[in-house]
Amino acid sequence: LERDVPFMMVCPAAASAHMIAIVGYDTLREVLLIRDPSIPLLREVPIREFTRFQSDLECTVIVPTAKRDLLSGIELPDMAVYDLSYEIEKHTETHQYDKAGVELAKLLQLAPEHPHTIRTLLIYHTRTGEPYQALEAAERLGVMDPKNPRVQLIRIDGYMQTGQYDKVLELVEPLLASGELAPEVRSTYARVLLQKSQPNRADCRIAREALYQARRAVRYQPTGPVC
Repeated sequence: LERDVPFMMVCPAAASAHMIAIVGYDTLREVLLIRDPSIPLLREVPIREFTRFQSDLECTVIVPTAKRDLLSGIELPDMAVYDLSYEIEKHTETHQYDKAGVELAKLLQLAPEHPHTIRTLLIYHTRTGEPYQALEAAERLGVMDPKNPRVQLIRIDGYMQTGQYDKVLELVEPLLASGELAPEVRSTYARVLLQKSQPNRADCRIAREALYQARRAVRYQPTGPVC
């Protein structure tokens, strides 16, 4: 920003995300100046508002090739980790799994316990069709950030991919009892209950509970993508 280069920031929700542009800051008032595509005004947002996203925030900066020197000399935290992760995702997107494996080995040697390394492992194993290895990475993310709804949904998806529906219940029911269940997770829980009720339609209690949870999810977030 001090070089007059704005950047994009992706602010994630449990099952969606929103992109904004960061165009400036005010250190005295501790605010970021943003442009939101849905609001045609320059807005001020307290920096503390972004701390709730923890490590989920993703930022991108783009400059013309002729002005690449604007970014020279900028050192960001864990640059090597993110650079390797980018290469891995790029290779898996183009089905070059051998190249991705080479870069993954470098990443695991450099920062084996870094949260972004674990997320990259999850992506790699998902794209290479290894659901149990992907679930192992998801479980590690769950240990690092157990209250993050996005991580909870990733774990639930891993359980469903591997047919471990009871694990979904083990994860969700304590959150349900504590009142900490995000609407997106609640609606996924309802879907799991409905699937669980299919083999034994004689047990209507599960289906009733599924419909109840689905209604609750819609009440909390009626226009949400999952609902």
